[in-house]
Formats: sequence, C-alpha cells, structure tokens
Amino acid sequence: MARSGATGYFVLPLLSPGAYRLRIEAAGYQPVEVHQLDVPVAGRLDFQFRLRPQSDVWQAGQYRSVFLPNSDAILTFYGPDVDTSRSASFTAPRGSKGALEASISQVVDPEQVRYLPLAGRDVFTTLILQPGVAAGTANSRGLGLAVSGQRPTASNFLLDGAENNNYLVSGPLNSVAPEAVQEYRISTNNFSAEYGRTAGVLANAVTRAGGNQWHGVAYFYLKNGVWNSNDFQRNLAGIPRPALHEAQPGFQAGGPIRRNRLFASASLEYLRSRGYGDPVTVQLPSTGFYSYLASLVPAFTPGVAYTKQLLADHPGPAPNSAALSAPMDVALPNFVNRWLALERIDYAAPGGRHRISVRANEARLERPNFIWSPFQGFNAPLNDNTFGLVGSVTSSLSPTVTNEVRVSFNSDELSWDRPHPEIPTLASSDQTLLPGSLAFYAYRNRSRTFEASDGVVWSRGRHLMQFGGGFLLRGIDGALTAGRDGRYTFDTVLQFATGSPSSFSTVLDRGALPAYRLPGYDSTYRYNQFQWYAQDTFRVTRRLVFNYGLRYENFGAPTNTGAVKDALFQPGTGSTLSARIAAGTLVTPSGGSEQIYRSDNGGWAARLGGSYDLSGHGNLLLRGGYGIFYDRPFDNLWTNTGLNNSALANFDIPADTTNFLALAQLSTYLLQRGNSGFPNITWVDSGLRNAYVQNFFLGLQHQVARTLTVEVNGTGALGRRLLTTDMLNRGFADNPALPVILYRANQGSSDYSALQVLARYRTPAVQFQAAYTWSHSIDNQSTPLAGDFFDLAFVRLTSGQAYEAPAAFTLQGNSRADRGNSDFDQRQNVVLSATANLPRPRGNALWTWIARDWRVSTLASFRTGFPYTVYSSSPSSGGAVNQRADFVNPGAIFQPSASGGGVLLLNRNAFADPLSGAGNLGRNSLGGPGLFNIDLSLDRSIPLQWLGEAGRLHFRADAFNFLNHANLGNPDPLLGDSGPTGFGYAQFGRKAAPTGFPGLLPLNETARQIQLMIRIEW
Repeated sequence: MARSGATGYFVLPLLSPGAYRLRIEAAGYQPVEVHQLDVPVAGRLDFQFRLRPQSDVWQAGQYRSVFLPNSDAILTFYGPDVDTSRSASFTAPRGSKGALEASISQVVDPEQVRYLPLAGRDVFTTLILQPGVAAGTANSRGLGLAVSGQRPTASNFLLDGAENNNYLVSGPLNSVAPEAVQEYRISTNNFSAEYGRTAGVLANAVTRAGGNQWHGVAYFYLKNGVWNSNDFQRNLAGIPRPALHEAQPGFQAGGPIRRNRLFASASLEYLRSRGYGDPVTVQLPSTGFYSYLASLVPAFTPGVAYTKQLLADHPGPAPNSAALSAPMDVALPNFVNRWLALERIDYAAPGGRHRISVRANEARLERPNFIWSPFQGFNAPLNDNTFGLVGSVTSSLSPTVTNEVRVSFNSDELSWDRPHPEIPTLASSDQTLLPGSLAFYAYRNRSRTFEASDGVVWSRGRHLMQFGGGFLLRGIDGALTAGRDGRYTFDTVLQFATGSPSSFSTVLDRGALPAYRLPGYDSTYRYNQFQWYAQDTFRVTRRLVFNYGLRYENFGAPTNTGAVKDALFQPGTGSTLSARIAAGTLVTPSGGSEQIYRSDNGGWAARLGGSYDLSGHGNLLLRGGYGIFYDRPFDNLWTNTGLNNSALANFDIPADTTNFLALAQLSTYLLQRGNSGFPNITWVDSGLRNAYVQNFFLGLQHQVARTLTVEVNGTGALGRRLLTTDMLNRGFADNPALPVILYRANQGSSDYSALQVLARYRTPAVQFQAAYTWSHSIDNQSTPLAGDFFDLAFVRLTSGQAYEAPAAFTLQGNSRADRGNSDFDQRQNVVLSATANLPRPRGNALWTWIARDWRVSTLASFRTGFPYTVYSSSPSSGGAVNQRADFVNPGAIFQPSASGGGVLLLNRNAFADPLSGAGNLGRNSLGGPGLFNIDLSLDRSIPLQWLGEAGRLHFRADAFNFLNHANLGNPDPLLGDSGPTGFGYAQFGRKAAPTGFPGLLPLNETARQIQLMIRIEW
C-alpha cells in the first residue's frame, strides 16, 4: 500500500516480479482497478490514472455513445438518472513498459520448481537452467557451476536478502526446499550497485510468506534401489546395482494469524538416505592371521598382548585364507540424515506504511559414516549444523521514499572427530588394513556472522535513486588436529602380530625443534567487512533509460585474535623470487592480534548501463551494461596458514616391541634427520588485493507475443588479479630448511566471451524454456586449491571429476606459460525445460476421470565436453609441476577404438615426454567428449473438493537420466599410465569423486534413478 503526495504521484518499489492487481482509491472519488499487470525482472511499469467523483456515474457531456473496439457496433450508455449525455468507453488504463536496470537477470518460475524433475530438491541448483552456466565441471567447489566464465567459487547466495554463504568452501550455506520458496532471482551479469561481493552469480531466494487464507502442501518423496538401473561399469564387471533407500517427507503451510495484519509461514523437511558406493577391495588380516596370533604367547614378545587386546576390543571381518592377509570386497556406506526447518512471521502495520518480517531457519546435516573402518568402534560422523535469523522493516516514509532495514545472524558449525584418539594410526607397508581410525585429523570450524544493512529508494521526477550500505562481522574459531595422534608403521602384518613397529611419525611444532612439542591447534579469527552504494536510474525520455552507480567494497582481512598464532612466511630481500625465498623465514608473533594479510581499501566499483525501447511499446528493448565486480576470498584459502608451524617428524624404533596403543616416548626413538616436506607452508602475499572482474553485455529483449519472450545477449568478462597458487621452493632447492611453499597471490587473469539465447514460452497449459550458450573461457589457473592436502572441498555435497592436477604454474614464478582454456570452458551448452498438461480425453466418464489432469515435465541438456591436458610420464620432475607433453604427431592424435567399457581416444605415438620446460602442448588444448542427459517427470493430480478450491492430490514419478545414457568421460591424461585402461582411455559413465551424498544437482552423472512422490495441496 502506498499514499500519494499533493501532486498525486507515488511509487511502489521493491516489488517481486510477477502478476499484480493495482487499485487506486481517493476519498470522494470512484476507485479504479487494473488486473494482470506483469512486472518483469528489473522492469518498470508507469501508469497515469484519472479518477471521477462518486457523484459522476458517467463522464458528463463527453459522449452519448461509443464505437466498440474492432467493431462497427455502437453502444449507448444510460446513467441511473436516464441522462443520455453521460457515457464512457470502458477501456482499462494502459501503462508504459520499460527497463529499470541493465542486467542479465531472471526469475525462476515457481511452476518450474514445482513440476520439474529436480534432483536433490534444492532450489539454488535451478541456476543450471540459465544460459551462461557450465555444469559438471572438474572443480567441485560451491555447486560445481561456473557462471559467465567465472570460477564456481564466484558466487553470492542470499536468502530473503541476507547472506547465505558457506564461507569455508563457498556455495550456499543452507539448502532450501522448493516448497518453502516464493521467488528465486538469479543475476548472472552486471547487476546494480546495490549488490556485490561476487564477480560471478548473485542468487536471491525469497521464502514463502503467509497470506489472508491458509494454504499448504504436504509431501513425501521416495527412492529405492530396486527401481533404479545399474550403471555401465558395474554391469560390465558383473556387479549388482547398489542398494539405495531414501525417504524425504515434508510440509509447508502459511496463512493469517490476524487477517490483513499478521501472517505466518512454516516448512519442515527431513531426508533419510541409505546407500552404498562402488565396491572397493581392501587387504585385511585373515583367518590364518588370527590362528597364528592365537598360537603366540606374550612370552614370545610383549607386543603380542597389545595386538590381542586391540583386536578383542575392536573386532573386524576376517577373509578366509591360510595366508596372514587376504583381499575382501567392501561397499562403503553413504548414509545421510538432514533436517531443514524454516519459520517466517510477517506483520503489516495499520495504513500499510510499515511491514515487518522475521524469518528463522535451521538445518542439521549428518553423514554417520563419514570416517569409516571395517573394525568396530572407528566410525565417526560428519555434522554440519546451521542456524539463521533475519529481520527486516520496510517503511514508506513518503509517497516517493521507501526505506528498508535488515539485520541477520548466521551460525555454522562443521565438525568430525577422530575416533579413539588415544590409539595412533596403525599402518602396514604390505597394504594390510589394520585396526584404528584412518583419519589423519579431527576437525571443527564454527563461523558466526552478524550482518546489518540499510537501503533507501527515492523517486524524484525522472530519477529513481537508491543508496545505502551495511557491514558484516564474522567470528571464526576451530581446530584441525593434523598428525596429533601419531602413526606407527609395521613392515608387514606379521610384525603387527608380534607388536613390533619399525617407525613412528607425528607432527611437531616446527618453531620448537629440536624440542619435541605438539603444535597448538585451536584458532580464533575476526573477519569484518563493509560496503556502501549509490545508484540512479534516469529516464531520459519515455523510451530511453540510463543506469549509473558506484559501489565501494571493503572485504577487510582475517585477523587471528586467539592465543595460538599462525606462523606466517616472511620473505627476505633479493632481486629474484628464489633469493627472497632463500632469505625468508617463518615469523610467529608473541601476542596481540595478527593480520593474515593487509586489507585492500581500493574496492571502488562503477556500474553503468542503459536500455532503449526500439518499438515504443516496451516489447523490444536494446540493453547494455558495464560494471566492475570484486570477489572475496573464501576461508579455505587462508586458514591453512594455521598449519605453517607444523612439521612431520619420522622416528626409527630400535626396540623390537613397543606399546603402540599409546603415544610414543619420542626421546627413546631415533629422529630421522632431514626435511620431511610435509605439510607445505602456505604463504599468503601480505599485499593481497581483491580480485576483480569487468563484466559487460549488449543484447535484445523481445516479447514476440504475450506467450513468447526471446532474449539474445552478447556477454564478456575480463578477470584480473585473480587469486592463484604457485609452488615455490620446489625440491627444497631455494631453502632446504623449509618444505614446498604454496604461494597465494594475485597472479591470475581470465577472459570470457559468450553469445547467450534464452527463449520462454508460457500458456496456461504449457511452459517451455530453452537456454543456449556459445562461450569461450581462457585463464592461467582455474582453481587455486586443486590438489592441496588440506583442501576441504570434500565436505561439500557436490563433487567434480576424480582427477585434478595440483594448483601450481608449470614453471615456478611463470604465470604466463599456463594461459589456456579454463577447466570449465564449455563451448556449447543447450538446456531445455518444459512442463505441459496432457490433453483431456473424450469418452465415457470413468475413462475421462482416469486419463485427465496428467502433466509431463522434462529437463534436458546437450553439451560439448570439457577440455583436458596431456601430461608427461613424470608431470612433477625437473623443477616442473604439471609438466605437459610434447605434441609430436598432430595427424595421429585421435584414433578412437572401442575397448571394453570405454574408448581408446588418444594415440600414445602422437605425444612424447619433453626433455625440459613445460612441453609444447598447450594447457587444456584438447576437448573432451560431448555430454547429454534427459530427466523426465509424470504427474497426475486429483481434485479434493473437501480441502477447498486449491485442494489437490498429486502422484508423481521422476526419472533422472531417463534414457540411462552413459556419457563418455575424458581420457586418462598421464603418459606414464600403461595397460589397456591406461593413457588415452576414456570410460563410459563419467565418474566423480565420492561425496557420500545422493545426486544433488540436476543433470548429475548417475545411472537412471526413479523417484516417487505423493503430495497433498490445500
């Protein structure tokens, strides 16, 4: 509700895109209503209304009669007093359309979310439907989606306008059930100055609010492995399809607590998934081992008693064999439990000038077998618990000024334990799996975020101005106990039987050596950010609109405020990088706060854009824009500095036996001298600056008809000062006292260009969307954490392909030699989505009832493959890392031939190991096989009149990968891999690294899976 000023002018800003009804009222005048007003994304509607006095039933003296539109008929109007001089034509006021912001931004239609076969059922994943989005990338961070040529980490996810980001590894912090979402807006290029904190995609989901009537939905989704198909490789190997049992009940309901004033909405969803991964073969102590152990007595060696005690307390399976160890196939359990809860309260003050909204959400995620062992007592769960609270007040301060204040709080705690930390890791050099936890460390990370923002929208004449700002305060604490519990190594399983380990290793405090002291693990950080913005939309003429704005970002810098400080690498002086490393040292402050790197205070960003109405009717717009956008670093990039003061120490055990069930007395062992090289040192450049991207686009938006809209955009992006990692001190050549140094700095750059086409067709019975993208993405490094031992990407619920080259430039300090196609460079991409009501049949009443109200929906993609690099037989040798092969015979590179469960794509004779340098083959210069996937859904609805007009019962079946098609993966890129499935061999059925979570993303690489659903709406 809005009130006009003395001039009769008013504005309704901050509306969600959709269909509206507008009613104009004034005391003593007849009201006017306009229905079916479609407000587009980033759009503007202007109206001029003329109200008549209540006493004037018709407009006096204007017309005695009117011609009906498109007709020769004449209609005469008579008022209540039978005065023929009072008549009017009943033509609804027509508004003029125009663009408000020059941005590439779309709203995901609620019907799409409701009916499409959406694997994982997370509304944020519908980002995959938009043009300019590359899915299924080798980079598993975030959602694994690269948008507009930016890394998957370049994202900012909002929930009800407040941040909903996983700051540790990037991506959305909370999943959101589609039933709980009212609107989901996605901006992929050149959004306004009001938004920032990312150079890639901005995704804002708005939760469902209650209305003046109670409505709701209750649903139950079910999966079972007996309905699914087996994948290609399991069929080939004769392995049965994996077991899967998945149940997902939930509900959403909303309505009035007090009509026209107070509204409530709530949703709750639970996921219970029980599945198993592909079988793996492990070597275990056999029945022969237990027989041999039983024959031993402690008098033979005291260590026998320790072995017997350990196996008695933690028994495990024993394959039947006379040998001391034997292989056994086991299927690792992939179990998931997840709760999602959301509550929302909205209050509209009398008069409609103020609206208050409060939303709380909570999520509980557990993977019970995150750490798994065949021996009892060594399993441990991963827990990720989040809580969010946001409140906002929207106030109409005057007819032309609207203010919105928002505050929010988020808490996220990710953790897992190392079971029985009193028992060190036990390992046998003959690869026999021994009792004990396989985890190298326990982990805990807790992040608490407080955010406040204020924004004002002011309409004055032909200007619509927005300005505001806000701040974000973060507190982070946690621990990563790498190597704390030690590791005993036995030469063979026989030495394990006698309790005679040969060596012991543990992580010690590097700064305390030669004294034997464990490093500190508990860390506490402060990380504060703020921003402000100003934006003006200037309507130059009825058809021409300009946007211009300025935004300032300050991401601050993480500051260690705890008692345990990080050891930061301080380079020395010198004219070369090697000289600076040779003279460098680790420095740990004795007290006070410690800043990991200096803040970058130069985050100024301009935003420019405009639109021109070519037709004059608002249905053909020429739009363009340019903007600078900054990317903030995610936590996993810099938290590894907490391990800089850790050094792996290896000790020889001269005695025949030892109590390997307790931590070693290190003074009794012989320290192996020399640099173990583990873990690496993380050096974050103290002058680190914010990575930025220049985004620009030019395009046409054409509403061909009321049911069809086509949008064509040419887009581009120039990424500069991107964060990269280089491996320094290779082979300890520059500084023998230190291990390899992982150098995080602004050495990255990228270029992206694309042609994007989006077509949308909508009628009451059919909805169809087609998104096509041709693009080319170039960079010199696509992810700065690839191959890092402490990369925590595996805690995400998505994962990329299994092979990933480590993040480093091939030649130390040379970032230019690796410029090539990005890992996520996907040249052509078509994504189709459609939902349609099947025609109602004719016939007898029973058949008509059975065959009516069916709806079919589909989600399909057809994509070119991702690029890859051929590496030398020894890709990390001679000072080179990720050393590429030499291309010696271009004419014989591709000689495809079917072989078993795949295709031998590459000819070994076309490549050779380089004698030195990086190799003449370009990075990511070869293109992988193309991909396609089709998901299908069939829905039957039955009216339930006793539940009201909206009452319906739905039965639905979703088939993910409906055709059970196995895409061909990229070939093995390592020249040194031999055998029939070695170099150049590509398998059918692209394999991703295991995540322990069932298919999360639409169009995911799985065998055909069937999901059943029952839903009641009222």
